[in-house]
Amino acid sequence: MSVKQIEDELGEWLTKFESFFKQIPGVYEANVDVHLSPFTTVYKNGNLNYHWEANINQSGRKEWKFKGDPTELEEICKPMNFGHSYYTKEGCNSNCRKAIENTYLGI
Repeated sequence: MSVKQIEDELGEWLTKFESFFKQIPGVYEANVDVHLSPFTTVYKNGNLNYHWEANINQSGRKEWKFKGDPTELEEICKPMNFGHSYYTKEGCNSNCRKAIENTYLGI
């Protein structure tokens, strides 16, 4: 599987999941952890995290807030601290770079 396919599949799955859970009566929150080894090994919990939370406005309508890690591998591997995840910088650049190169090479 190529890097592009991984990114497309992850983005497509998250979109489908969001559409699915928002149809469940009474739902107000959803949390998804995605383990994508070796790309997510530098995250403290070893996973990417995607979180949706509903707030009910004054008219009684749900307004959704979303926080989540990136879905593109290049962004996943950037050494920055995402406030909503358990990300740690240590080793990210070299580990992710090697993983991306190996994926492109089909190793």
